[in-house]
Amino acid sequence: FIQHHYNYTHIFILVTAGGFVGSIIDSLLGATIQGVYYSHDIGGETEKSIYNGNPTTLVRGLKFINNDLVNFLSIGISSALLATII
Repeated sequence: FIQHHYNYTHIFILVTAGGFVGSIIDSLLGATIQGVYYSHDIGGETEKSIYNGNPTTLVRGLKFINNDLVNFLSIGISSALLATII
């Protein structure tokens, strides 16, 4: 078993970098694959496939990818990347 010795500065830098990378991944996934819909009720875009009980129209992204899934994926990807660095 290999022991690693990290000081608090090193840990702080790794955690901060991991959070930053997670934020970037979240933004990229949200802008590219997250489903965005148009609602006639509000006359604009929403993340909801149904707004006020009325169906909305998919404008871009994938229908099955919502903000919760984007958050889950960004946490998983950034955690995996950080784990490979450590």
